[in-house]
Amino acid sequence: MHRRTLLRGSLALALGLPAMTAAESEPWDVVVLGAGLAGISAAVSAREAGAERVLILEKTAVAGGHALLAPGTIASARPEVPNDVMRMAREIVERGGADADPALALSLSAGSIAARRRLESLGVDWIPQAHWAVGAASPRTLTPRTAMGGYEFVQLLSAEAVRHGIGTLFGMRATGLRREKSGRLTVEARPVTPEEVLTAELAPARRNDRVMHFEARAVVIATGGWGANRRMRRRYAPDISDSVATTADPQGLFGDPATGDGIRIGEDFGADLTGMPHVQLIPYAGGRTTDVAGGEIWIDDSAARFVSEGESFAVVRQAMEERGIDHFWALSDASTLKNAGIGSKLASGLVHECKTLEEAAVRAKLPIEALRRTVARWNDSVKQGRDADTGRPLLHARPIAVPPFYIGRETLLVHFTSGGLRVDARTEVLDRRGRPIDGLFAAGEVMGGIHGRDRLSGNAITAALVFGDIAGREAADCALRRR
Repeated sequence: MHRRTLLRGSLALALGLPAMTAAESEPWDVVVLGAGLAGISAAVSAREAGAERVLILEKTAVAGGHALLAPGTIASARPEVPNDVMRMAREIVERGGADADPALALSLSAGSIAARRRLESLGVDWIPQAHWAVGAASPRTLTPRTAMGGYEFVQLLSAEAVRHGIGTLFGMRATGLRREKSGRLTVEARPVTPEEVLTAELAPARRNDRVMHFEARAVVIATGGWGANRRMRRRYAPDISDSVATTADPQGLFGDPATGDGIRIGEDFGADLTGMPHVQLIPYAGGRTTDVAGGEIWIDDSAARFVSEGESFAVVRQAMEERGIDHFWALSDASTLKNAGIGSKLASGLVHECKTLEEAAVRAKLPIEALRRTVARWNDSVKQGRDADTGRPLLHARPIAVPPFYIGRETLLVHFTSGGLRVDARTEVLDRRGRPIDGLFAAGEVMGGIHGRDRLSGNAITAALVFGDIAGREAADCALRRR
């Protein structure tokens, strides 16, 4: 029913768009590749900055990309906390290491407040208290009240695009770029079938294919990541098995359109890449019930904790590899804020609701006495304010004591690709000599260099909004100059 709702909403948006029959007859000011949050944000920003003719090309049948499946949590600098913009930027660089670009980190942090307020102006209502999310570095994560926050963001921004008269062609996959003698760029694209949407490498064009060309004064690549492209994973991150699914399609039922189209298009056009080995794996197969650090404990088959639940996802992955485990169990009680998917997780059996700890142990085939000891040690650590197993402070942790208890099996899945097109602070795509490619910009997960080796929780949606806005403004400025 959820998928039908998405299709109906996107169809309604498509029907409200202006006719696109003359798409190839006159140059566009800005053409945006991809109708995810970054792409829609770029298109709206370009229109507001003075671009008159703005077009979005989207290969799937719906707008939104991965954001449709996201709970909508975002990270933001806190205006009430002195120097928090700089602190947030430092957190990004510290987590990302040498491959995190400090200028991009500062842009993300500085723009996060405006991004949050933009959503608020469109009607998004946040749960008042910011929390320390799993995989975050401080309590700066905001969660919308709705259970489908990412879907809400997409609908609100898509409605903005329609109000601005921005056209979108769905089922239209960009395949390449070329430079015209006039200096303008031409996007090559062609209609694709649902099967071709999920294909990493398109088959050669058939004789009856209608290859279309869209000439533009500026182009924004916002096609998302490449986590579902196993060929690219084998090339850049060979340590990740082909059997590892993505968080967008953990059961392998529907397919994941994150096939790296923008990376291929940019690279073929001479763009430089950065950070490509950095692929983020996170525990997201369905066993977790809360996104608050310290709201649950993670235990192996012996009922022992193996890592601090407040650690980065890279550390969690390393701890699992060192322990030689490919899964763990997430255990929580009724006192913590549950994530948006709790209902479907219970209905599908991914998570079990148990009246007692003993029932939880039976469900997960864990040693009961060991589980009791682990929970008792955790509860004592929470009382003392310091983790007895790791020595870390437990500032926002909760004891596991209030029934019912929730337990689910969790594994690591590919969630985010930090590597992508190298850009400067204006989101201009850079060539292999570090020079800006005139008229070409990028936004969202297709960008590399923001997060470095590991991304902080909440920063993906924030980055899509912030850099989408920057890329749209810069692309509009480029288009206006070229007029």
